[in-house]
Amino acid sequence: MPIQSIYVTIRLQERGHMGEIQNLIENVSIEAQYDKNAKALLVQKPFLANILIRTVEEFQGADPGEVERLIEGEPRVSEVQVEPGFTNKNAPDGAHEIMGRNTENSIRREGVRYFDVLFDVRTKDGLAKVIVNMEAQKAKPSGYDLEMRGIFYAARLISSQLEREFTGKNYNGIQKVYSIWICMNCQENTFNRIHLANEDILGQSRWKDMYDVMNVGIICLAKTLDLDRSHELHRLLGAMFLPTVSIQDKEEIIEKEFRIELEGERKELIGTMCNLGEGIKEEALNEGEYRKLMELIIKKIKKNKSLLQIADELEETEEAIFPLYKAVIDAAPEYDMDKICEKIYLKRNPVKP
Repeated sequence: MPIQSIYVTIRLQERGHMGEIQNLIENVSIEAQYDKNAKALLVQKPFLANILIRTVEEFQGADPGEVERLIEGEPRVSEVQVEPGFTNKNAPDGAHEIMGRNTENSIRREGVRYFDVLFDVRTKDGLAKVIVNMEAQKAKPSGYDLEMRGIFYAARLISSQLEREFTGKNYNGIQKVYSIWICMNCQENTFNRIHLANEDILGQSRWKDMYDVMNVGIICLAKTLDLDRSHELHRLLGAMFLPTVSIQDKEEIIEKEFRIELEGERKELIGTMCNLGEGIKEEALNEGEYRKLMELIIKKIKKNKSLLQIADELEETEEAIFPLYKAVIDAAPEYDMDKICEKIYLKRNPVKP
């Protein structure tokens, strides 16, 4: 038996068969709650405005309060589907809803995906707007490059504007888009932007505008708080999301360094995330152990092994393995760990009609 298999089996034997798998599922439940609260915190307009002035060119150097007022309506959280034909549906108040235009092909073998956060921001001159998507990820995925997923999301935001932001062949009506990804648990703090560029091969192009119509921002957030106060973006995000930062430090950074008032729902969300963070650290298996087990199950499924075979090799019952097995099967072919965790959580906590 491979070393990894022996290690996981020993862990299962040490802490009990059903109990160990149950602990894994409980861990997923806590992490899913943490993700839900992270999105609720992210969509607070003071936080969005402070992120925008540090990531979006149009708003760099602007006053956060001014940018906050430029955000149109309420950001949509996990409401708009990424899949072709659905991105331009369910707009606020039906103002942008497109009827009978879902002509793009759906993507086979993919589950339904939603943009985490989606909203529009008017430019300071009021003549245009920027469409912004923000995604929060617990970690960079291992099965693909997150930059490619960001490009796909940004491309969907571009193509879905047909008959909503522009009609017919008026392609100059396309609005600029940003897809900003916040990745936690990284080795170091980084931020890079991917955008279009024009290269004149022969002669000089007359097209001088909108090279940067499509933008992808990848923000990597280290596991510990950045102590350099000049790294404002990462200090803000660290205070918002890192479970290693105490509630006192979070409040001091957010209120004193960024002048964001923590009251009402914002204060409650910060406190809840701290408690959930402690639950993740104290009550559940550490993330490395959990991922090893999930990756092991994924490898076995890729080898076309049955539930019975996997349970037998892990010296577990089929009943204990089934929730994890089913979640992995449903996540094929990408096997996105975040989606697998979410699937397990929803099975245990179904949404009430």
